Amino acid sequence: MFPQLLFVYIDSLRTCFDKQDFCFTNNFDISFNENDLNISTRRNPYIGLWGDKISDINLIVGKNGSGKTTLLDLLGSTKNRRMEILRKPKTDALGKMIFEEWFAVYHIVEDIFVIEGYNPHLIKNLDNLPSGISNEFSICIKYDFKNKRAKYFEYIQSTKHGRFSLSQKLVSLYLSNNRNRDWFSGNVILKEQDIFVGFQRLYLNNPQLSNIYTFLSKGYKGIEEDFTAKNVKCVLERKMIFDSFSKSDIIKSLNLKLYKDKEKILIFKNDTSLNFFKSRLENKNDEWTTKEKFIIKFLESIILDLWFNVGGYEFNNNLEYIKNIDSILFLDDDFESRINYLLQVLQVIFDALESEKVIEQYIYNLNFIKEYISILVSINKRYFKSDRTMSVNLNWDYDEKIFNLLTLYDRYIENEYQLFHFINIKFKNMSVGELELANGFANLYAAIQVATLNKQIDTVLLLLDEPDASFHPEWSRRYIYNICQFLNNNDFEREVKFQILITTHSPFIISDIPKEHITCINVIEAPFGTLKREVKKADFGLMSNFYDIIKNDFFITSPIGEYAKSIFKEIVEKINDLEKKDQGEIDNLKEIISSIGDEMIRIKLQQLLNEKEVELLPEEERIKGRIKELEMELNKLKNMQGWESND
Repeated sequence: MFPQLLFVYIDSLRTCFDKQDFCFTNNFDISFNENDLNISTRRNPYIGLWGDKISDINLIVGKNGSGKTTLLDLLGSTKNRRMEILRKPKTDALGKMIFEEWFAVYHIVEDIFVIEGYNPHLIKNLDNLPSGISNEFSICIKYDFKNKRAKYFEYIQSTKHGRFSLSQKLVSLYLSNNRNRDWFSGNVILKEQDIFVGFQRLYLNNPQLSNIYTFLSKGYKGIEEDFTAKNVKCVLERKMIFDSFSKSDIIKSLNLKLYKDKEKILIFKNDTSLNFFKSRLENKNDEWTTKEKFIIKFLESIILDLWFNVGGYEFNNNLEYIKNIDSILFLDDDFESRINYLLQVLQVIFDALESEKVIEQYIYNLNFIKEYISILVSINKRYFKSDRTMSVNLNWDYDEKIFNLLTLYDRYIENEYQLFHFINIKFKNMSVGELELANGFANLYAAIQVATLNKQIDTVLLLLDEPDASFHPEWSRRYIYNICQFLNNNDFEREVKFQILITTHSPFIISDIPKEHITCINVIEAPFGTLKREVKKADFGLMSNFYDIIKNDFFITSPIGEYAKSIFKEIVEKINDLEKKDQGEIDNLKEIISSIGDEMIRIKLQQLLNEKEVELLPEEERIKGRIKELEMELNKLKNMQGWESND
């Protein structure tokens, strides 16, 4: 069973859509006329076109402001955000909120479908609805293709398929084109659990650091061998919590005797590993390596932060806590001994904070710290550039230990532990296009992980809002190929299908998709200045000519830029306005015309100018010129018949 989105109907949505329907299948003919839902089967010649893992790919194209993102927001948002989108500006007579009406149809198997939306009574030929059904609904229906009637038989969450409910068989993953601007207030996407009873929605807006690392270090090679981001670095930086304070101030106020001697605390000592004015010999004589200082100072900063900022004054003056820490043995002052000692100190502090019920106010996790330290100890020393900074060049070989470190960070960030309080991780040295390519495909790793780890999911509905917005045309041209390669080359150890819905402005992407799978939204100005959306299938698609695509499917009024169009008009006007032969003006026009790239336009303008030049000649010269043209034409005809030119 592979559930698939087929059809969306929006009765009204603010000023954007009014009684609009969208069809995303070639397996069925679906329409919604006079509130009757009509479904009939049809033969689909495109089954298997995109490989074993992808059931189909649909595109949505249209001008800016046509409603492409609004449609994906409706389909991909969690319940709270979706209801905010549907909420009407006004309330009803009782002051209650009212919402716009819509529904989506999914095919499950044979004559079984799922319909979800707002107001099930919108569909007249839907029978057997239970009394008391809520306005927001997700239900299973059987459709009678012969009599064109739909019949409710169960709520989606109550329908079982094996060990799982039907609502778990499909998940929607939404990669929005969310461009936050300080000056704009929009419907912000918040990280939240979807509480809808139907198919679940998740956002793909924040890729995991481990997935970014995987893509930039090796994943891109499977799709873009000539990927230009060769100097990308992943930089992990320990934040300076106490480094800015003077040593004397902290030593004076600190009642905790770390290492039995506060003078041994490394966090107060400046790192000299990057001081190139000092000799290498002097650096070699340093008691600690750069890697060791990074790890030790990291632990010390956590201890001091918990002691001062979380525990506070009472903690720093609690004799029992101080005594418990003083009782920890510290015999040998080597790296391993320091790490073991500092972890024991942390355990005592965590126990004390929990007994005081203080730690619940802050989100720290001792297990993370222990795991993090364990991985840091195992990592190659070449990554440690100073006592605060690790730098990983992504053009080096993929390193499983770096991946494990970032995976650990991702896992605890997901649980909202305050790792960012101690560690800052950023990738550097990428253009906007490279950044968006990495962001998009790193999020696709997340989609693969969702499909792999959740055995109940059969279909992943990917909603991608302008994923190629910052791409070079060559990357746009290869995008459909790359995403198919990326998904089809993964082994899920079971059968999983991806259904992909993409909004785009790229004619190169359109040329990879059959026209039946391309939905065009045009914006038409109606009487009195109101805007109306017209939805239709594309006229051109798979392997179509570039100019046909941009003219018909993108509603572009001219195949050239608007400024170039004005230059064209200006050239024609200048030619027509010539009243006498001005050789300087004519030569200038010839130079401009010769620079035009399109051969047909260039030839037409040159022909127009030549005709004007002849028109400006004195009558006698025009006659002589015409006689010469006719003689040349006559000789040409004679030669074609084998005559001599002087006969």
